[in-house]
Amino acid sequence: MHDNADSVNYECELEYYAQELHRAAWLRAGVDPRALAEWLFATVSGDNYGLSNNAISDYAPVLGDQGMVRLRALVDAAPASGPNYSLLHMAEQAARPLGVEAVVDVLARDLRTARQYTRICEESVDAGRDEQALEQARRGLDACNSRTDHGLRELRALTVTLYGSIGRTGEAVELAWEAFADTPSLEAYKTLCEHATTEGSWPSWRERALAVLEAQPRIDDTPPSPYGYRPPGHSTLIHVLLWEGEDEAAWSAAQRGGCADGLRLGLARRRALTHPEDAVPVFHRLIEAAVALTQRDGYDRTLSMLGELRSCHQRMNSLDEFDAYVTRLRNANRRKHRFAARLEKALTSARAGGEW
Repeated sequence: MHDNADSVNYECELEYYAQELHRAAWLRAGVDPRALAEWLFATVSGDNYGLSNNAISDYAPVLGDQGMVRLRALVDAAPASGPNYSLLHMAEQAARPLGVEAVVDVLARDLRTARQYTRICEESVDAGRDEQALEQARRGLDACNSRTDHGLRELRALTVTLYGSIGRTGEAVELAWEAFADTPSLEAYKTLCEHATTEGSWPSWRERALAVLEAQPRIDDTPPSPYGYRPPGHSTLIHVLLWEGEDEAAWSAAQRGGCADGLRLGLARRRALTHPEDAVPVFHRLIEAAVALTQRDGYDRTLSMLGELRSCHQRMNSLDEFDAYVTRLRNANRRKHRFAARLEKALTSARAGGEW
């Protein structure tokens, strides 16, 4: 017996194969292309599953010029009751044989989002029209900058690239800075670095960018973001410094402002190779947080990090301190029988000269 999801998938597959058989039959028969256009319009307009997304291009050989003209007329005559994805997608496919200008005209019918402006720009770029794409991108930024739009970052990045591609480096740098200052990230920093380096002004922009990252709240002071996830503490600064190969500066930034646990673990692993005594307290905190999860995944991570902690103590010739820490950890979690059993197994293996 199929559950609901399986039933829907099965029905979708049947509809897809039926559509394929129907298309093959129309291709073999001598049919009126205008009648086919009318049937396609009705079918695609009523498709709620996206099965007909490529129907226009699939049927193009039998539609021919007559069928395409009829299809475009039907799409243009459809009542404008708000943006309709099926109609817009159908219009876009029907416009492709007419060239990029026709496709752009269709995409411009629904300019509610920055993503739509980006799609228009991409069509122009693919046609080798970078200047036109830049004009469209700037229009999109003007329209979308004043509102919250998750596609705005992508549109800004494309605009920066377009400025750079046509040699307007100064404007590329200015917009790259605007994007970085609005949402600091490693990718935005890399983009700013690329264009400012081309311009020959990177040292001054780097100083400004690092100042922005240094000013971000410490991990204990980081407020929740109303727009979703935001790297805690100085995580972004640390990613930037690691990208630049500044390991010592990254470690110092983590001590000042804190960072995400996964990033802190990566820093501790790097630090353990040269300064194991610095990595030890970091491993302690992360181990105790992981074992507190009381889940198999947490126990797996705990035992893995204990092995890394043991390696630190080996480098420092202080395995007795490691044994004392493990004893305290075991005593503090003695009611977690599964964890205690796995910990004992790892200890027995290590004492016998095997792997942790």
